[in-house]
Amino acid sequence: FLQLRAKDALQEIDAVEKYLNDTSEERREEIAVQASSGVERASNVIFVEDAQDMNVHERNARWLARFGQRKDVRVEVCSGHGDWITTRAGRSTDVQWIGVEMRRNRVALTWMKALRLNVSTNITMMCGMAHNVLRREIPDESVQEVYVNYPDPPEWVGSSQVLVDGAFLNDVHRILKPGGYLTCVTDDSTYAMRMCRELAKVPGLFKSTEASGKPFVSGVPDDYGASYFDSMWTNGAQND
Repeated sequence: FLQLRAKDALQEIDAVEKYLNDTSEERREEIAVQASSGVERASNVIFVEDAQDMNVHERNARWLARFGQRKDVRVEVCSGHGDWITTRAGRSTDVQWIGVEMRRNRVALTWMKALRLNVSTNITMMCGMAHNVLRREIPDESVQEVYVNYPDPPEWVGSSQVLVDGAFLNDVHRILKPGGYLTCVTDDSTYAMRMCRELAKVPGLFKSTEASGKPFVSGVPDDYGASYFDSMWTNGAQND
């Protein structure tokens, strides 16, 4: 863990130095003004409270006002420190990316990275519990792809406090356009098996993209992109 933190600190230093060297003074001043207003006032950050009532018509109107008729919207659930989503947003500037993260400090980190990397125009962060965010903020059949990257595993086997459950899968299916994709990535084998069991309970919602029909595949493609927690796994020399 300490080795990872040291490596992470060096990467952040390199990123800041690159930002200072590659970004004009005028652009840095613009970013400083935006950053000084705080994440709470950012137009591309939405805080979703548990107590909010859900109104379908209001939800759809908010979505239309924010995103219009954007055809390609993709969601990352558990966006963490924002490494994966900001990288993807830089690669695919024509895609509207939405990051869902429950911790405010991580949302702030991602927002700042998006500003620094000049991808804030096609990233919107939604801060709150994933179940609430999907239900209260995202309309039916409005998203092309959903990614769940390294969610926190249950504290104990059989715990009901888990992200990927029947309710979550139903909401993901609801928001996906016909032919859309759900991709779940975890470094916890026990949680992986639980995800497979939850998917098996709703066989009519999703089908595997594997030719064999298996609900999972080991490893991730080289171009998938990395997250903070993926780096932690790799740095720990794990190979399963």
